[in-house]
Amino acid sequence: MNSLFYWPNWYPQSDDSVVSASYELILHQPIEYKTYAIGLDKTPASFSEDKGETTIRWTQSNKSPRLDEDYLPPEHHIQMALLFAAREFELETFKGSTESWNSFANWIHQLWENKYELSPDEKSTISGLTQNCHNEREKISVLYSWLQKNTRYVAIEAGIHGFQPFPAQDVLNNRYGDYKALSALMVAMLWDVDITAYQALVKTRDSGITRTDFPSNQFNHVIACVPIQTDTVWLECTSNLLAAGELPYNDEDCSDLLLHENGGTIAKTSASTAMANSWQSCCKGRLTYARMLMFDGELHISLATRLFIDASDFLKRNWGIRNGSLKAYWRNTNHQLNSIIMS
Repeated sequence: MNSLFYWPNWYPQSDDSVVSASYELILHQPIEYKTYAIGLDKTPASFSEDKGETTIRWTQSNKSPRLDEDYLPPEHHIQMALLFAAREFELETFKGSTESWNSFANWIHQLWENKYELSPDEKSTISGLTQNCHNEREKISVLYSWLQKNTRYVAIEAGIHGFQPFPAQDVLNNRYGDYKALSALMVAMLWDVDITAYQALVKTRDSGITRTDFPSNQFNHVIACVPIQTDTVWLECTSNLLAAGELPYNDEDCSDLLLHENGGTIAKTSASTAMANSWQSCCKGRLTYARMLMFDGELHISLATRLFIDASDFLKRNWGIRNGSLKAYWRNTNHQLNSIIMS
């Protein structure tokens, strides 16, 4: 571990019961750090000093198997943990702090400084794309659609680039980038047409929830945020399918770190309602005189955002159908697939 930024957390239990587990921290010099406990006491079991070296030890013993139920929220899969964060850290040449979300955001600003510059030719192209738009929302939609059609998502996360995006101009030149770089380009294009836009660090829903009372590196994704007069438009810049303002379920209702001119603050992404998202299936079997079992099936789907569904996998897992194949794009309204007949 060559940086305190990568301080490993302690997860004393996965699924099975625990006879004994321990986490030992040996400090060769004083280091200011903080902890956050989930389902356990964060008080160390032992603390000792010897010849200028400090040893701190946490232990857990005789723990029953982890509670496991179907459809548990992602954060409940971690029922016992001790999270660590150095109060001051350095990654390569960039020094940061976790004293507050604002101080952590200022470290991100260091990493992302000067990544939004575009060439005069690109700025002229962007201005031309929006010259016939009548309001900010139309401009956002046009530029977001252009980004989707002219770039693609490629994960580039080696070394410092796991946290620092490539310049927006490089993304335009290469026509690809990761989530940080694509959202940086989107923000740069919006700035060029005089629309205020920010980037937001997100912990996607499948990874759990952001512990908002524990400022630290908890995020695994970046999206764009555009506050307009009557609304806030969130943009998932890695998707070539969503419309402007739509979010995939993994980005919905997440606490994020919104980066702005004065640092950063915790915000919340938008969420669609349960009534706007439904999946209903019905399979009816009919036993014939020839002792054959015939099936009819119906699939009723209503989605708040666009989604690509491979129904053949659903048919195999839920109805035992091996030769069914059905793929489609759905969005916003109820779509019925009546009488999918299998035999």
